[in-house]
Amino acid sequence: MSSWTGEYVGRSADLVELILKNYMASQDHYARYVAHLQSSGTGKSRIHDELAKRMFYIPMSLASDGAYCMYLCL
Repeated sequence: MSSWTGEYVGRSADLVELILKNYMASQDHYARYVAHLQSSGTGKSRIHDELAKRMFYIPMSLASDGAYCMYLCL
């Protein structure tokens, strides 16, 4: 829980933001959405929380309660 109240450390959110911006600038995609899948405990939720502070961002969990979480970035 302390990781959510402290200052964000690391560059992962910067890198994901750069990837999303490059992805959105491309016209070669059928649809503009991205799934972020990774092992549990790797900081996905914290990265997305940080991104939501920087850009217009709609996180969506497509999983049922207690299941693995997937975020959809629109």
